[in-house]
Amino acid sequence: MLCHPEAGSGGHYQIEAVLEGAAVAPKVADRVTSLGVMLTLVGAGYGVGFAIASQVQSLQRPGIAIRPLAGTPPKLSTYVLCRQGKPSGAVKRFIGRVKSMSAPADGALGA
Repeated sequence: MLCHPEAGSGGHYQIEAVLEGAAVAPKVADRVTSLGVMLTLVGAGYGVGFAIASQVQSLQRPGIAIRPLAGTPPKLSTYVLCRQGKPSGAVKRFIGRVKSMSAPADGALGA
């Protein structure tokens, strides 16, 4: 089971990309509207689900085993979009906070 692309889960496309690279393509039994519905169906024995770890950790349920996929986790790219030109003070502060938390490998985030 996977989250439906229109369900507001930004991770849907990332999970799809990981599954596309699998040696054997999984059979998608259902696309659910929320992680809560997914966990309910998994708990009822309808199949297995795929979700992003940060989302699943807050929705743990008794009787459901949550396991990471083997291998190196795929890279997640996040972008800041703002108007061209000199950024506002709020945008500068936000970029500064992001930079202080984790410097990107390619140095792409600029002020």
